Amino acid sequence: AGLRVSQLLELTEIMRLASGDACNGSDAAASSSSSGGRLVVLGGDLNCKPDTLEVDLLRMRLPGMRDAWAAAGAGGSCSGPAGDDRGEPVPNPEGYTCHAPGNTFQPRRQVSERIDYIWSNGPCSSAQVALQRVPGRELSYSDHFAVRATLQPPQPQPDSAAAAKGGPMRLLRSASKQQQQAQPQDAGSSSVG
Repeated sequence: AGLRVSQLLELTEIMRLASGDACNGSDAAASSSSSGGRLVVLGGDLNCKPDTLEVDLLRMRLPGMRDAWAAAGAGGSCSGPAGDDRGEPVPNPEGYTCHAPGNTFQPRRQVSERIDYIWSNGPCSSAQVALQRVPGRELSYSDHFAVRATLQPPQPQPDSAAAAKGGPMRLLRSASKQQQQAQPQDAGSSSVG
């Protein structure tokens, strides 16, 4: 777990640097010129379940990003060729991607888990487990199923853009001016008690 935490700290730092304000989650960030409605997507095998410290860390460090499966209220059907030649989906409401029911790569001692993700800063209208079976074959593509999501770019919010002008330093400058105005003008006199 320690190694995964270290990897996620590094990953989230790269995401923050590469995306500017787009992963911050604030209205000002969504509308700033540096993010400008830009869709940011993080996808892959994170090797951690949704209820772990690692995923909590991801949520905390990238507050503008959301797990597509959770955001779409998934738990719906799987898609793509699945358990048989008719292409009927294998029920998988939990979104298991590793050691999932119907996967032909079955280890002996591991349980089904959802450890493959799509995270995004934009709205997600659907998410499914995909690429379960090679068409016409009784063979899975991999020991992990894929995740497919329908995403849209975040909508810029023009009202927030004007408020965000000047960035966070604007707040520090205004606080500094207020402190200067509150200090006595006669700095040369002092009293000793």
